[in-house]
Amino acid sequence: GVFVADHGSQDRAYATLFVVRGVLGSLPFVFLCCLLAYKPSLVSVSSHHIMLMLAFAFWCEKISLTYKAILERAYALKRLAVLETAALVVSFSCAVIAVYLGYGVFALVLQRLLEKVFTLIGYAAVSPWRLGLDFDIHLLRHWITSFGFATWTGGLLGLFLYDFIGALVGLGSGVHSGGLYARSFKMATLPLMVTAVFNRITTSLYAHAGGDLEMIKQIFLKAQIVKAVLLIPVQGYLIVSAPWWIPLVLGEHWLGAVAL
Repeated sequence: GVFVADHGSQDRAYATLFVVRGVLGSLPFVFLCCLLAYKPSLVSVSSHHIMLMLAFAFWCEKISLTYKAILERAYALKRLAVLETAALVVSFSCAVIAVYLGYGVFALVLQRLLEKVFTLIGYAAVSPWRLGLDFDIHLLRHWITSFGFATWTGGLLGLFLYDFIGALVGLGSGVHSGGLYARSFKMATLPLMVTAVFNRITTSLYAHAGGDLEMIKQIFLKAQIVKAVLLIPVQGYLIVSAPWWIPLVLGEHWLGAVAL
């Protein structure tokens, strides 16, 4: 909304955002290549293909966010819901099949890769914007000086928390500990799904605000308050009742996730 209001051209704004997302999304791949080139002993040979697949999934996720933002701005929420539901059904179905075929933990990697690739292709297919490279360096400078630094910092933190901590735990403490951490983290962040629909609604409010940064700040603060009201009771209930529902829903072998 800020980009379009300040510069007028939607195609230029979308193309610039697409390039920014593509560059940021490639950072895990670049980091992994540097690690393999200079410190290959830190990564076991058997996990090379898994980490490359995760890096590619992350890149797909990042560049798909441009198409997702465009669809949200166009109020195409039904299309988004259908695509994301289909992506989850297809990816988890393939993961379950992979588990029964004996692929073990690789099934989780496959699920994530398929989900991100499926959503990227789906978003691009139904988006009203077609890929262009009308990149604007002035628009990029405006993004960096306005809220780019905060986005960058949050992105790095999210990358570490969501994509690499589980792998690091697995490398340091074994696959079992890594699996427990990954499952615990997913369960702990499950209540965030409650606010997913709310986030979609606020997208249209941000777009309506355009270049009015003061209005955007007010929308953001009110959104965080509402999300806190929705999340805290659910999160608290999950924590208190974890010793009961984890063995009931997931089984006794996941009891180690209770403390996490």
